[in-house]
Amino acid sequence: MRGRVFTDRDSETAPEVCIVSDAFVRRFLAGREPIGARVAIGVPGIRARIANREIVGVVRHVKTRPDEASDSVYQIYVPTAQSPWIMANLIVRTDGDPRQVVEQVKRAIARVDPTQAVSQVRTMAQVAALSTARPRLRAQLVVAFAALSALLAAVGIFSVLTFMVQQRARELCVRLAVGANARDLLRLVLGSGLKLTAIGVAIGVAASAALVHSLATLLFGVPPLDPLTFVIAPLALTWVALLACLAPAVRALRADPVAALRAE
Repeated sequence: MRGRVFTDRDSETAPEVCIVSDAFVRRFLAGREPIGARVAIGVPGIRARIANREIVGVVRHVKTRPDEASDSVYQIYVPTAQSPWIMANLIVRTDGDPRQVVEQVKRAIARVDPTQAVSQVRTMAQVAALSTARPRLRAQLVVAFAALSALLAAVGIFSVLTFMVQQRARELCVRLAVGANARDLLRLVLGSGLKLTAIGVAIGVAASAALVHSLATLLFGVPPLDPLTFVIAPLALTWVALLACLAPAVRALRADPVAALRAE
């Protein structure tokens, strides 16, 4: 964004420099010119010490925690030559399958330094999958519990409506006898079920709106009161309830009026 990148001149004997993120600039250098400013940085490497480094560049903040809305770490980059570490990561961009060039990369590293060991070879897809493993597991658990809740809701509505149809069998038969048709009975049964569903959805939406802020830390890229979610979820539950209402409604239409009227 500003300044320069590291060069070969940033060696071990050169003046110590660093590159910081724009989030670092906003947090610690608000209103000040970052290029040329000096910052004291602890060096936890092989030779632990405090380094007074000059800022020579500013880069965009890199998100490192997919499971959090924002990172709390302010990023500072230093030249490897000025802060040696016990290990390093080498990223290789390839045109084809990266696994096909692993041996070539190992031979290239060995030509530079035969004593360097190469381990933990992974593709970027594997790195991304590992970095999102925790939020992906949370999402899968939420989806599983949501599906179970929808199933239980459907079973509950089905049971209640079936019981209601059995209790009102004589009434339905009398309605048929006095001129009610299949559409009237279907509207009666479905109307009762959808009325219960509407009450449940209204209570559920209100409770969700009140409690959803407790899930804010589990969301990424989605606001707690996401309008699309609050529209699709009730519609999906309504369709589930509608499907659960169909079986009792069909059962009411297929009931034998004579048998129902003779039953105690």
